[in-house]
Amino acid sequence: MLDNPLWHALTTRQAHLAHGSGGFRRFPGAIAPFAAVPEAGIDIGRELDRYVADDERVCLIGVLPAVPDGWLAEGADEIVQMAWERTPDAEALAETPVELGEADADDMVALTNLVFPGYFRPQTYRLGHYYGLRIDGQLVAMAGERMAVPGMTEVSAVCTHAAHTGKGYAAGLSAHVIAGIRARGETPFLHAGIRNARAIALYQRLGFVLVRTLGLVWLRRAPDGQGRSSVVGPAPGH
Repeated sequence: MLDNPLWHALTTRQAHLAHGSGGFRRFPGAIAPFAAVPEAGIDIGRELDRYVADDERVCLIGVLPAVPDGWLAEGADEIVQMAWERTPDAEALAETPVELGEADADDMVALTNLVFPGYFRPQTYRLGHYYGLRIDGQLVAMAGERMAVPGMTEVSAVCTHAAHTGKGYAAGLSAHVIAGIRARGETPFLHAGIRNARAIALYQRLGFVLVRTLGLVWLRRAPDGQGRSSVVGPAPGH
C-alpha cells in the first residue's frame, strides 16, 4: 500500500475528501496540493482539465502519470519513505503540546511556509490531529498527521521556527504524534526530502527505518504552445 500512498489514502480512509474520477483523485486545493493515479504512465488529460484550475498545480508522488499535451512537469525530485519499526527513544517535552485546529490555521500555514512552502494549506488540519507549542502566543513548533491508509497514518508537518531550533521540539512533538497513532493500533509512516539528512537522522532516532525512495513531480497547465506529452516514470523502489 505504501508503494502508492496517496492513491490509497484518497480512495480509502480519506475518500470523503477526494475529488476526481477514473484514474485520478486529488485533495481540494484548500486542504493539500496532492493528486494521485493508480498506475504509472496513464493518461489523465481530461481529469486534469476538469479538476485542476488554470492557476494551480498539483503534486504527485511515487506512481506518476503521463504528462498530457498542454501540461508541464516541473520540480521533479525524490523523497524517502520511512515506516515506524521500534519504540522511539524517550523525547520528553517540558512544555505541554496543544492540539491545533481551525482557529490556528493561519499560524500553521505561516510556520510551515518557513520550512516547506506550498504544502500546508488553510484546511490541511482536517487531515488528522495536529499539535504545537506556543511561546508568548507565537506558534513556534508543530507536528501532525496527513495521509491515512488502512492500518497506517503518516506523520507530517514536523517543523520548528528557526529562532527555536535545538530545543528538542521537533523530536518531542513527533513522539507525541507517534504515540497517538500507535494508541489507535496503527503504524506510523512518513516522508522526508532525500537530501534532508538532519530530518532523516531524527526519524531514525524515533524508531523509523527507510523503506523506499519515491519520485515527486508537480504538474501545471502550460502556456500556449509549450505543453507536450511525456512520461514521468516512478523512482525505483528498494
